[in-house]
Amino acid sequence: MSVVLLSHNWHYFWSDTIAYQAERPAPFSIWGLWGGYYQTLRPYEHVVLGAVVAMGLLCPFWPRGNRTHVEVAALGAAIMIGLQLGITYWFYLYIVWFFPLVVIALVLAHPERENEPVDARTPLDVTTVGLAGVAAA
Repeated sequence: MSVVLLSHNWHYFWSDTIAYQAERPAPFSIWGLWGGYYQTLRPYEHVVLGAVVAMGLLCPFWPRGNRTHVEVAALGAAIMIGLQLGITYWFYLYIVWFFPLVVIALVLAHPERENEPVDARTPLDVTTVGLAGVAAA
């Protein structure tokens, strides 16, 4: 960046990096696949991105109340997936960005059932152990 600052080449830096990335067509997304080279779906892409950004900004404030780890992970995954749906260039390697949040939400949403502790002094009920046929013989 110091070279750009010292040589006052902001225009070239902007046009060769940020402007190029913002305007280039890419077939690796919904928008590039069906929008084609001329990006005919560009307005819809901006609507989707705007909706996801609005959802991301509203999530901390609505709905009110305390959130569980499951809800936070699920909301984070939903926002990340929405942002990835709205970008021009998408590649399958981007799955690792949202996959950990999905796994956390799914695992924590279904906790393991706790078994009741068995008192060692009471005899086992044979029917609950599954040896009913052995006890009857």
